[in-house]
Amino acid sequence: MERSFRASIVGLGCSDVVSIRQHIHDVLADGGDVSWVPANQENLDFLVINSCFISSSSIQSLIRKNALPVLLVNHSPKNEEIEQNIISLPLFENSRLKNWVQEFVIDKKRAAISQAAPQSVDQNPAVIESTNLLKGFVSKAQGLYHLSDTRGAIGVVDTISGLMWLVPERSTSIDMTGSLKSEVVSQIPRQHRSVDLMQWLWEVIWSASSCATLVPLEQLIEIKIWPQPFRKSDRKDMLILSASLAQGTSSAHQLALDTKIPLSRVQHFVSALVTSGFAERVDRMPEVTPQAHQVERAVVAAEQTVIRRLLSGLRNRLGL
Repeated sequence: MERSFRASIVGLGCSDVVSIRQHIHDVLADGGDVSWVPANQENLDFLVINSCFISSSSIQSLIRKNALPVLLVNHSPKNEEIEQNIISLPLFENSRLKNWVQEFVIDKKRAAISQAAPQSVDQNPAVIESTNLLKGFVSKAQGLYHLSDTRGAIGVVDTISGLMWLVPERSTSIDMTGSLKSEVVSQIPRQHRSVDLMQWLWEVIWSASSCATLVPLEQLIEIKIWPQPFRKSDRKDMLILSASLAQGTSSAHQLALDTKIPLSRVQHFVSALVTSGFAERVDRMPEVTPQAHQVERAVVAAEQTVIRRLLSGLRNRLGL
């Protein structure tokens, strides 16, 4: 069930705002949580507007721009009725409001997410074989293993020290659909550069579009290690997703709902986590599902930790 929504109330007095929020909270009690934000925020799921203001140019522009469900509010003797998306206050019974929320908010969001979901396709056997070979390095016997693909040598996997020694011109670009090979070697070439093995494995899967759907959308996972993406452009989303997972067991589908990050990107992130050993599949349902405000607090805390580490390292370098 969808659990996290963003909404805004426009043009209502304080008492009406409190009343509407409480009624919507009540109808979502078993299946959702609403974050009330300003109307100019992005990724809104629905709007609640005073019917007197619906014709204003700013409101019409907002509705056209976002294609949002709109619940209009007025005061009328027709209590409890919702006609043409208009609700009349005071409201004494929630069944009609609950039906509106289900149809125009919950069902619409579910349909949008399903439409955006990656198409289900049979995995290429070569991709599965390559992925299994890479996963094997996480638990492989200690030793040195030369790794190559159709483009040539990639580097040497050092399971003794947990490092990947890369050929200078290679990084995380690997042909996962070709023949990935591994063989035991006795030494590491001098010109090779080292990176953390598990982090490199995560980055390889994350960089391979053929590995984007290795983990099903509804598979529950539990994060063990937070990835540290090589590319700066990935770091914000990865931090938000890791912080959300740190609050408890979740799935790619639920993570996309909680974080507002595109579902295809979230599924690829989860696939990379599980394949690299940064997360584990779990079969039990989580006892507590993180709400949006918990995720936000976790993200802020994670960002503060990163900043403190950077400042500490800078002070040490400067001798302060």
